[in-house]
Amino acid sequence: MPLVTAALGDLRVNPFGLPSEWLWSNYLDILFGDRYWRQTLNSLFIAAVTVVLTIIVAAMEVGSRDRDVREGLAQTIKSITGCEAKVVSRTRFTQRIRDPGVED
Repeated sequence: MPLVTAALGDLRVNPFGLPSEWLWSNYLDILFGDRYWRQTLNSLFIAAVTVVLTIIVAAMEVGSRDRDVREGLAQTIKSITGCEAKVVSRTRFTQRIRDPGVED
């Protein structure tokens, strides 16, 4: 029944629910009040912590799968080109540049 009342009443006259009279003092009270900024900062803090934790967990996952990724990339290169490929990690590549005698 509430949907029928809404459809036949105010929703038909004012579909977006905008106020008939704008009271700008209400918006100023919100913007200059402590509660709004406290809630905004809480939300920003939670978002920042979530981003940092996501990056940390993703970095740990990538580190644990580094060998699998390199082997998969080598197989993909071999299937496309028909040539043997050995993909080394960036750390080993840097070690090879510094000391060419480093073995995989």
